[in-house]
Amino acid sequence: MKIWTLILLFFLIQQNLVSQVTLQSLDDAYRLLEAQHSKVKLAAAQSEELINEIGIQRAGMWPTVKLNSNADYNLNLPVQLIPAEIFGGPAGTFRKVQFGQPWVLGAGIDIQWPIVQIEKWRDIQSARIAATQGPLREKLELEQLKSTVLQRYYQALFWEAYYPYLTELRSQADSLYRVAEDKKSQSIISAFDLNRVEALRQQIYQQIVDATHQKEMAYLQLKASLQIPENQEIILSDSLSQMLLTIPPSVDASQRPGVQLALAQKDWSIAKVDARRASLYPTLSAVGRYQFQWQSGDLFDGDQYIGFDYGTVGLSLQWQIFSGGLKQRQIEKASIQLKQSQYQYDHTLSEANNQIAQWTSAFNEAQANYEITARRFQLTQSNLELAVLRLNEGYSPLDEYFQVYQDYSSAAQAFFQNRLNLHLYHALLQL
Repeated sequence: MKIWTLILLFFLIQQNLVSQVTLQSLDDAYRLLEAQHSKVKLAAAQSEELINEIGIQRAGMWPTVKLNSNADYNLNLPVQLIPAEIFGGPAGTFRKVQFGQPWVLGAGIDIQWPIVQIEKWRDIQSARIAATQGPLREKLELEQLKSTVLQRYYQALFWEAYYPYLTELRSQADSLYRVAEDKKSQSIISAFDLNRVEALRQQIYQQIVDATHQKEMAYLQLKASLQIPENQEIILSDSLSQMLLTIPPSVDASQRPGVQLALAQKDWSIAKVDARRASLYPTLSAVGRYQFQWQSGDLFDGDQYIGFDYGTVGLSLQWQIFSGGLKQRQIEKASIQLKQSQYQYDHTLSEANNQIAQWTSAFNEAQANYEITARRFQLTQSNLELAVLRLNEGYSPLDEYFQVYQDYSSAAQAFFQNRLNLHLYHALLQL
C-alpha cells in the first residue's frame, strides 16, 4: 500500500512541475518565446518559402523536355493528278496520288534550353534579394513579440513589488484605526475624525483589491504573450530590486530590423524594375525535336502502313515588339512600387529614430530620478511612522497624519513607477 501511495505522490509532483513555468530572468522569457511562439515559427516558414522561390526561378534556366503524342483521322487528304507513265501506265492518262494516309499516330520528344533569357536572370536576382527579407522578417517579428513580453514581464514584477507595500500599508491603517478608536473613546477626537480614518482604511482595502486584480491580469497577459496555457502557473524568481542595470549601448536606428527590412524591400523593388525592363529584350533558346509518325489506310490492317521519323535541332529567337502597352504598364507599375518602398523606408527610419530618442529620454529621466525617488520614499515612510507615533502620544492632530500619508502614498507610487520605467526602457533599448 505504501508503494502505491509513493507512486501516486510522485505522479502528483510530476504533474505539479509540468503545470509550472519558472522564469528567473527576462532572458528566460525570451528563450521560451523563441522556442514555442507560433508567430516565430510562421516567420521561419515564410523564410523557407522565399528561399524556395530562388530554386523556382533557377529552374527556369534549365532545359525543358516534353513528351508528345497524337492520334488523328484525316477526313479529307490532299490529292494530286500525276501522269500515269511515271508508274508504268499508258501515256496521256493520269493517276490520282493521295498524300498520306487517313489514320495517323505519332509520338515524339521536344527539348528547349534557354540560352539568353535576360528577364529570367533578373527574376533570379530579384528572388535572391527577396530571400534576404526572410531573416529580417523573423527578427522584426521577434522584436515586436519581445517588446510585448518585456512590458508584461515588468508589469508583473511591478505588482509583485507594489503589492507588499499595500499589505504593509493596510497593517498601518488597521493600527491607526485602533488608535483612533481609543482616542474617540477618550473624546479626544470626534466621530467625524474616526470616520475619516475608517474611510482611509477602506480606501487602502480597495487599492489592495484593485492591485490583486491588476496583478492577476498582468500574469494572464504574460501567459498570453508567451502562449502558455492558462492551467499552467508562472513563477517569477526575479524582482525589480535585484537587477543590476548597466547603461545600454547607443542604438543605431538604421540597424533596427524594421529599417533593415524596409531597405531590403526597396532593393527588391529596384530588382523588380530591372526584371520588368528586361522583358523588352529578345530571348534566344536552343530547341530540338524528334518525332515518329505511323500512317495507315486501315487502322485494323497492320500490313498497310507507312512509318517514318524525323528530327530537328536549331535556335529559336523571339522578340515581342508589340504587346498593347502591357509591358510598359508593368514597368511603370514596378517604378511606382519602387517610389512607395523608398517613402516607406524613409518613414520607417524616421519612426525608429523618434522611438529610440523617446526611449533614451525616458531611460535618462528614470536614471536621474532613481536616487531621488528612493530617498523621498524612505523619508516619507519614516515620517509616516513618526506621525503614527506622535498621533498615538497626542503630540499632533489627525490632519497632520493625513497630510503625511498623502505624501507617502505619492512617493511610493513615484518610487515603484520609476523602478518600472528604469528597467522597462533599459530593456527596450537592448532589443
